[in-house]
Amino acid sequence: MMTVAFSSHHAEVLPFARREMERHQVIALEEPMSPNFSDMLEGRLPIDEYMLELDSGFPQFEKRMCAMLRELHHRGHQILQVDP
Repeated sequence: MMTVAFSSHHAEVLPFARREMERHQVIALEEPMSPNFSDMLEGRLPIDEYMLELDSGFPQFEKRMCAMLRELHHRGHQILQVDP
């Protein structure tokens, strides 16, 4: 099964996104690859430090998203960055 979803960068959508993401083994994010993404997911790089590398117009959303992705990763989900 594959789900393709589009959402705004508002923190209010994250609980809904989490429910959908939890249903899948592989989660592909539409974003450029970041060299420290895997370190952030593994917890070797604090989220706040990872955020310094991002040029985000939505820092609170990104911070919460990173925390959610880290949790999903630790629960066995594969998280990929895919820049179309």
